[in-house]
Amino acid sequence: MRVICSECGILYDLKKPYEDDSMTHGICPECWPWVENNLRIELSQFVSSHRPESQQTEGEPQKATTPRL
Repeated sequence: MRVICSECGILYDLKKPYEDDSMTHGICPECWPWVENNLRIELSQFVSSHRPESQQTEGEPQKATTPRL
């Protein structure tokens, strides 16, 4: 499986099974600092904003959810 950078579009990695010619996306090491600095998204903020309502703490406002198709 080929891994393509979502930012610059280069092929930067291969994943098993290697004979699989499909593609997946990620962020290459060269683009990662730019993405991290410019988007300013911390993992904890991302995770907390995507927690299911059942895992939210009491008093925490409910987050809007987008239905998955």
